[in-house]
Amino acid sequence: GKIQPVETATGVSMYGSKYSLPSAVFAEDDGTVLVGQAAMNSRPNKPGQFCMEFKRNLGQDIPIFLGNYSFLPEDLYREIFIHMKNCVKKAYGEDITQVCVTCPAAYGKKKREKVMTAAKAAGLFQVSLVDEPTAAARSYLSQGMLKDGQRILLYDFGGGTFDVSLLSYEKGDFRLLAEPGGIDQCGGIDMDRCIFQDILSHIDKEALEQLQKNPMNKMRFESQTGEQAVKIKHQLSSTENCREYILMGWESIPYEISAAHFNEMIAPLVGQTIDACRRILKSAELSVKDLSAVFMVGGTSRVPLVREMVQRFAGDVPVYSSVDLELAVAMGAVMGGESRQEEDEGKRSEGGKWFQLGNKYYNGDGVERDYREAVKWYRKAAEEDEDSDAQCMLGYCYRKGIGLSSDYG
Repeated sequence: GKIQPVETATGVSMYGSKYSLPSAVFAEDDGTVLVGQAAMNSRPNKPGQFCMEFKRNLGQDIPIFLGNYSFLPEDLYREIFIHMKNCVKKAYGEDITQVCVTCPAAYGKKKREKVMTAAKAAGLFQVSLVDEPTAAARSYLSQGMLKDGQRILLYDFGGGTFDVSLLSYEKGDFRLLAEPGGIDQCGGIDMDRCIFQDILSHIDKEALEQLQKNPMNKMRFESQTGEQAVKIKHQLSSTENCREYILMGWESIPYEISAAHFNEMIAPLVGQTIDACRRILKSAELSVKDLSAVFMVGGTSRVPLVREMVQRFAGDVPVYSSVDLELAVAMGAVMGGESRQEEDEGKRSEGGKWFQLGNKYYNGDGVERDYREAVKWYRKAAEEDEDSDAQCMLGYCYRKGIGLSSDYG
């Protein structure tokens, strides 16, 4: 009867906690995909085989190249889902039967379908899609911070994107008061890049030109310095000045930055989020004074300037950030996931025996993973049982070209 987070970390890094996984992937030479912290830790050796924050690219049918392998964003989502599923099985010895997947309320039909496709490809078929603002609001509701009839603004500043929603809480349910807004290219990663660019401005131009001549050294430098930028950002949340040494070959270059300068660099980014808040209020024909509260979620909401500017925007309206900023959305989804389903997706069964056999070989559950064997059983389930989920998986295998041979057409 209690919500219990499951450890999902794949290693130790400055990205994420033991209960959260950075949106990062790394393709090894044989095509095996590492996720989360493990991907971050493998990045310095072969940066061309790494990618993060691919959430921004969802819905774009443009391949992402990791070394010699190409993936669509939903393929990388699938790898994350498989990892999460395996973490639960490792912790509790049971397969997941029901899943709540959250997505921004502003996601259209195409993006939602991509998320569902990725979930199915990972072997998850009883899936509820839950709007993130509603899920986050439920986390605050569980703390007794919402009353009937109140209007709230949900400010969600994550690692890759910013989302804002206006909701009312009436008779035990949430209602959107306006079309959700957001900024796809505005998140904590953009603050990291501000620091990265500032670091570059302190390095001699001749040294940078030399670096450009060796693409591999350049990528390694960018990877290493990018992680230092994250470390600096974290330090500036609690200190007024930060000093680091930037490695360039055998040399180390001193770099120092103040919180005041950092704030100056990121103020335009934070300003964009405040503008988005004003726009959504205007679209609902409301003013800030009509709000009962502003609720903050997302890890980037921890940055002091973010809180300061949101409080300035809110004026006398209370601003809260008392929930677990990273896990609030996930925990809220579990609290009310059954109340919001993507049409009949949550009503699907786990399929017949042929389909289950296909899943067994596709995911390597108790047997050696064998895509050809999986395709054989998916085909049988699709043709004999007319199983729509099997048809979906068969189509996915055809599109990816896995498990196919002349034997199967």
